[in-house]
Amino acid sequence: MPNIIRNVGNLHDQDTGALTGYVNPVTGKEEALDATPLQALVSGAGSRARYAFQLLNAGRPLRLESWGNSWENSAVLWNSFVAASGGKLGWVDEQGVSGERPDEILTRLRTTGPSPTADAYTLGEGTNAAYSGYTVATYIGYMRNCLQILIATGKPVILRTTPPTTGDAPAQALTHQYWLAEIILAEQLGIICLDLTNRVVATDGQIISAANDGTNKHLNSYYYALCGQDGWTDLDAGSPVRLIPRTNASLGYGGSNVLLLTDSNADNRPDAWSTFYGGTFTSGPTWATLTDLTYPYRGKRASVAMNWPSGIAYVNRSDVAMAGQDGKTVRVSGMLKTAANTSNNGVTVVEVLTYTAGSVLTGTFRVATLVGTTGDLYLQTDFVVPAGTTKYTLTFRTSGSAAGATAVTLEFGCWDVVPVTDYTF
Repeated sequence: MPNIIRNVGNLHDQDTGALTGYVNPVTGKEEALDATPLQALVSGAGSRARYAFQLLNAGRPLRLESWGNSWENSAVLWNSFVAASGGKLGWVDEQGVSGERPDEILTRLRTTGPSPTADAYTLGEGTNAAYSGYTVATYIGYMRNCLQILIATGKPVILRTTPPTTGDAPAQALTHQYWLAEIILAEQLGIICLDLTNRVVATDGQIISAANDGTNKHLNSYYYALCGQDGWTDLDAGSPVRLIPRTNASLGYGGSNVLLLTDSNADNRPDAWSTFYGGTFTSGPTWATLTDLTYPYRGKRASVAMNWPSGIAYVNRSDVAMAGQDGKTVRVSGMLKTAANTSNNGVTVVEVLTYTAGSVLTGTFRVATLVGTTGDLYLQTDFVVPAGTTKYTLTFRTSGSAAGATAVTLEFGCWDVVPVTDYTF
């Protein structure tokens, strides 16, 4: 159980010092401790969860104040967000100004300050900074300063990630880099991060044509409303911000074809992926036709059926370059499903194996262990690149949980490896 910071916001037994409750910072009322969940929620390390708890359990409609550009001034987007809350939010005071960049938002925050009557705050930008050519470091520096002003209020803070754009290639590339750096920044600061626009990103990283309002920067009303609903749904469910690649080329070390869009020899096996087994397959491996993934994922779904008499079967992406990254933190993530025809209660271990140029193993990092049948699961983990590493293999290693033949179908997509260290500013 995590340690609890003893302060005026926590209630302690006067004799033992044990935590017995806390003062709800939204309602101002003393509330009894509900064992383990609140231990995490009122600790410093659990600040993101604490903020979400305050928004979801205040007991009255809360007022949200949104700071940023024209996206924070979209009545359709934020009214949809409020409506999806089912009465937990009352209204949004929109403080977005069309065309503003993060340095200009910072000036406004320093001049007027956030409203003391608001119960929570949102901040978002990225679009105007990208079209102005701000480097990722410069952009994140301004956003960090803005967020620190909002965090200082002691109230919940939500960072809205940068949306996609269409057209202007340099700006489009910057929006994707901002997006990744914002997710890491929110983790650093312990605040809520919402990727409201995951639904409207096309596989080329632009706004899907059905959502583009013609400006190449904004959405039509229908998709603004959908994105508002998505945001509250993710917040209410406690869903993590999914690092779903925005294009088929990795922002880090995932290599090409991270969205599985290419199958050069038309054998249904996406380029760069392979299967093997130490003995003989009874049947397969049989790759099914690649199909389109749907929200919250993107790109293609690969499916491979395998049947073998005993031992272990592998589905691999092998020898992906990752030289010169010693000591850096990277994040591996993606979607995996063990489909319904799993027999012998197949056990699938997701791992990253790192190697030297001479194929000497430098590290083994487990992402997940799945047993039997699952639905689509988003999986991720961080690891530190061992010294001497020049390449890695991502593997789904499957075996039966008991002796005998095993049949497994694995479905997967969106796997990438991104450099957390390089996007930490």
